[in-house]
Amino acid sequence: MENYDGIENAQRNSNGVYLPVGDHLLQINRCKKGSSRKGEEFSVVEMKVLRSSDPAFTQGTPASWMLMHKWDGYLGDLKNFIETAGASCLAQRNLPPSPIQVTGALCREVFGEQNPFAGVVIKVHAWPKRSQKTGRDFTVCDWEVTTPEVINAVMSALTFGTPPVPAPYATPPMTGAAPAAPAGAPSAAALYAAAQTPATAASPFAGLPQGSAAPTAPAAGSPFFGR
Repeated sequence: MENYDGIENAQRNSNGVYLPVGDHLLQINRCKKGSSRKGEEFSVVEMKVLRSSDPAFTQGTPASWMLMHKWDGYLGDLKNFIETAGASCLAQRNLPPSPIQVTGALCREVFGEQNPFAGVVIKVHAWPKRSQKTGRDFTVCDWEVTTPEVINAVMSALTFGTPPVPAPYATPPMTGAAPAAPAGAPSAAALYAAAQTPATAASPFAGLPQGSAAPTAPAAGSPFFGR
């Protein structure tokens, strides 16, 4: 059973990611729900890297952000992601900005077969934190609304973000330079072009980087299409 009820009033918690510490520009391929071998439900966002401050996190590397539904506060993190990705989606499709009202129904759309965020590019700042409750390390993800201007600026910049920061577990500053691109590396324009796939003129994604999983027609009233 889908466990998205109550997300309207959820508060952000920021647990459980599979992203390395640093700044990353990512392209969403698929948002989906599933369950583990133990029957524990989760929601996961599958992405690929366009650019990263982590030199080991190279362009084209698959990336995932996963939330187990058993975690305290997972609805708040999910709500924060949908709000940010939704605003980025509207900006990248040249639709007017609009408040994103995150409901259980919208969660089922985002993580269902319609997959409306496929192809959307999103920027994230990931930083390490130690849990006072368990003593374990986890990664906090600060998602950022990503407009076409932000994408162009990141892809054309000589340096991007902040390299990984070790303990103590504090938020790294957003200033600083990532390692310079190695000699012979493709240009920013080439990297951006490599992230694109052909789209027909009728496609709602025409002219934008495309995800590997094309969405189906959205439900009536979807805030991301048909406006």
